[in-house]
Amino acid sequence: MWKIIVLLFFSNIFCCLPTFSYDDKNHVYISIQSLNMNNSTYLTISYQNEPGWHTYWKNPGHAGIPLKNIFSINNTPIELVELEWPTPIRIEESNVISYGYVGTYSLYYKIPEDIKESISLNQLQIVSQFLACKNICVPETQTTFGVFKNDFIQAGKPKFLRTAQDLKDGMQNIPEKKPFPEQLKISLSKAADNKLALFYEYKGSTIYFDNSLTNLLTPFPQPLLSFEKEILFTDNNFKLFGIQDVDWNGLYQEPELALPENGKFDIPQTVTFLFCDPVTKKTFIIEKTFDSFSTTDFTKKSNLLKTLFPSQKEATQNIKTEQKATSFSLLLYILFALLGGVILNFMPCVLPIISLKLFSLIKHKEYSKKELFKHNIYYSAGIISSFLALGSVVYFLKKSGEVVGWGFQLQSNLFVGLMIIILFIFALNLFGLFEFKTPFGKILGNYNLKESYLGDFFNGIIATILSTPCSAPFLGTALAFAFTVGDEAIFIIFVSIGIGLSLPFILTAIFPKTISFLPKPGRWMEHLKKILGITLLVTAIWLINIFNILTNNPDTIFYFHLLLTLIFFSLFFVKFISNKKIWAITFTLLSVIASIAYFDYVYKLDSSINISQDNVNLPSEKWTPEKLFNSNRTIFMDFTAQWCLTCKVNEKLIFTTNRFKQLMEKHNVLFLVADWTHKDPIIGNWLKKHNVVGVPAYFIQDKNGKLYFLGELTTSEEVEQILIKIQTEN
Repeated sequence: MWKIIVLLFFSNIFCCLPTFSYDDKNHVYISIQSLNMNNSTYLTISYQNEPGWHTYWKNPGHAGIPLKNIFSINNTPIELVELEWPTPIRIEESNVISYGYVGTYSLYYKIPEDIKESISLNQLQIVSQFLACKNICVPETQTTFGVFKNDFIQAGKPKFLRTAQDLKDGMQNIPEKKPFPEQLKISLSKAADNKLALFYEYKGSTIYFDNSLTNLLTPFPQPLLSFEKEILFTDNNFKLFGIQDVDWNGLYQEPELALPENGKFDIPQTVTFLFCDPVTKKTFIIEKTFDSFSTTDFTKKSNLLKTLFPSQKEATQNIKTEQKATSFSLLLYILFALLGGVILNFMPCVLPIISLKLFSLIKHKEYSKKELFKHNIYYSAGIISSFLALGSVVYFLKKSGEVVGWGFQLQSNLFVGLMIIILFIFALNLFGLFEFKTPFGKILGNYNLKESYLGDFFNGIIATILSTPCSAPFLGTALAFAFTVGDEAIFIIFVSIGIGLSLPFILTAIFPKTISFLPKPGRWMEHLKKILGITLLVTAIWLINIFNILTNNPDTIFYFHLLLTLIFFSLFFVKFISNKKIWAITFTLLSVIASIAYFDYVYKLDSSINISQDNVNLPSEKWTPEKLFNSNRTIFMDFTAQWCLTCKVNEKLIFTTNRFKQLMEKHNVLFLVADWTHKDPIIGNWLKKHNVVGVPAYFIQDKNGKLYFLGELTTSEEVEQILIKIQTEN
């Protein structure tokens, strides 16, 4: 603060020196013109700054001096009625905030009739003082003389003139005083010693408001309050929040005025602001009188805003970060993607399909190296091409403005229903109810689909689809990079995950001897087929539960069971009652028509759902950003989904235990559940802001808004350590 005072002190001295300049050249040109408008005559003083130079508004900000014009006739000072100044821009250099003007702009002064008559007989002297800044600041004083003749002021030969229409447009755009907007709420809070904080929120429906050049609220000069830089935040509903630090200047008054400890001002403080409407982008003048300020420390509210919502600057920085991602960081995330893909092979989501592939390897054990190579490569190609297709879907959804995350396809009831039918048919195939045949029979070798290259490729596709509900270690970090950085990274990371998932089979394709540890084929394999069929049925049953939650309608499950029964009976009829082609074609058509009609019905349903709270014996509430902002308690956040197996395992092993419940009660922790079973852009955007793209994800927030990320997997011990740390720090 003392540096600014010293700067202003010397700047004022310099400005008072007549025509003082660091060089012989003016960096700002002045034009004096008159304007007749609304039956009145106005004196206009127009300024034209050289490129890169700026001058200052009434409130210059951290540094600078406002423009000043002095009028006189025959050395006798006169007063003209000054109109409001045009809206300034915000100028920021190395965190030094100023408000001023660039380019060409005009100030307007109404000329009273008596002075108008005096000017017509005598010269009007106009002394304009200002500070012109670029890399250096140059105080300038320019004196102009004018004579009023025939309703026009003649003032020398200026280097530029503005047209009458430009001057009229400029006057019409001058900010007008308006009533305080209902959508805007402003409050003052205690922030630190001798400091306050201005907090405001705009609840109107807005689009993205960029305050890089224009504040939402720009304060006029106020003797006791000095306002710092405005920081804006926005939530997912485009509601704006703003913060400005405020210095209390009462300590520099004579006599000194201390900041009231009880939060009540001895003299109410009225502050005038320029308010830029976020919708119309028009600027108005509003006033707010503060009789008091909140004595509650503003630190928590500030931290919460930074935690919950992205700032305008962060949005810009995120773009720059995307553009500056280094090759080293990309290689690191590719490694994470590969490791995450490998670990997916052992996740419960994928085990049924991986088991089928291992079963296929056993059957192919006696094949030639060439045949083994082809089977494994086709399976791997199915995985990698599926991940590439999945990456393409994510790419186009992001381009269209959608918020997507890992496992997003399981938020579609149509997709889940189709997956249930496919797995159900696969299970019936393993039970021996029918065999897949390739088209044209013997022309293509009459391979069983499960033993053909096409079957391997299709198994790879199914393995990819079933892998996405899981979030393996390393995978979350890689996916966060792919979803939040460059568009090209999406394809690179997704393909890397696919290579990781298929890596064991790529290695067996290159080194066939690695499968020598598997047992030899035999009759036991027929029994194993039935067991693997059961695993597919279990997976289908799990998806039926997801389907039930997504559709949120009991009738849908009843009709879906009828549809599965029809499919089963169709295959059973052809296998054991009649294998005539007419019956096979008839039942196939019936199944297809019934499926199309059913899913058309499901598509038209309202799939809204209440947030589930599966945590037995543990009181929980629905997660919302507002609860994070308004709560005075420590918060545990569980980001979950009904289709996430890892989430369900964590819930059973951790959140439903007495130890975890006792931890929550002991530390008075509010347990919030964010259910992402359905597509929810608010949850998606919040996770994306914190570099998380899938579930499960667990966070703890302390009373001051400080956030702790626990990752995809956690333990009661880890939670307890963080809660103890929070208790110690607070």
